[in-house]
Amino acid sequence: MHNYSYDKTGNLVADKSEEIEKISWTMQGKVREIRRTAGSDKPNLKFAYDGIGNRVSKTVVNPTGGSDGKTKEILILIGSPTSDNSKF
Repeated sequence: MHNYSYDKTGNLVADKSEEIEKISWTMQGKVREIRRTAGSDKPNLKFAYDGIGNRVSKTVVNPTGGSDGKTKEILILIGSPTSDNSKF
């Protein structure tokens, strides 16, 4: 049994070991969304990019809902010496 699934262009679209049901990609080859399998405790993720392909936001959606299940927008300031892209 394989853990990984790929689309016809070679993009990873699923990873059973990481509980990833679907990875959606933009036409520019950037990850748009990571959706987890039903019952996963890991968050779903959504990403947005500016016109030249820089990631400008990451939305973390807690699968449990409730008070800790709020969507969090994290903005990256391009060129800012205080931006920490290591967590993205």
